[in-house]
Amino acid sequence: DATGRSLPVYTVSDSSSDAGFLLFLSVVTVLGIVLVVMSIGGVFNTVLLETRHRTRELAILKAIGLTPRSTIAMIEATVLPVAIAAGLIGVPLGLGLQRVVLGYMGETAARTAVPEVSLDVFGPVALVGLALSGLAIAGIGALLPAQRAARARIAPVLQAE
Repeated sequence: DATGRSLPVYTVSDSSSDAGFLLFLSVVTVLGIVLVVMSIGGVFNTVLLETRHRTRELAILKAIGLTPRSTIAMIEATVLPVAIAAGLIGVPLGLGLQRVVLGYMGETAARTAVPEVSLDVFGPVALVGLALSGLAIAGIGALLPAQRAARARIAPVLQAE
């Protein structure tokens, strides 16, 4: 259609059956999964350390009536603003880096510029999905430390002080 049907165009190979391309997609998928798991682990570690530092504060709040459900909600609520800020900074930064890296790869590998249409691969729905997945990663990573803090006994913590 782009040539006005004046040039014959033939498909030489289909990338859906190319073993090298499928291997590349598999590697990219596995790396994406590893990144998500590492992100959840990072959030988990950070929130766990933060709740351990706030053990006395949480014990006092629980002593005056903070319920386990409220404890979990409070800890999750401390993570969400950071996740929102990270999404607002990370998604545009990632899109910018994608353009730079793909442009460099096109120049290095093929000695040509990558067409602008090839760079706009994420639509508005996908960008919202990325932002929501970042919030989900933060929430999942904070859930176990929050549950641990909610189950902690009050008396041993206050006696240790």
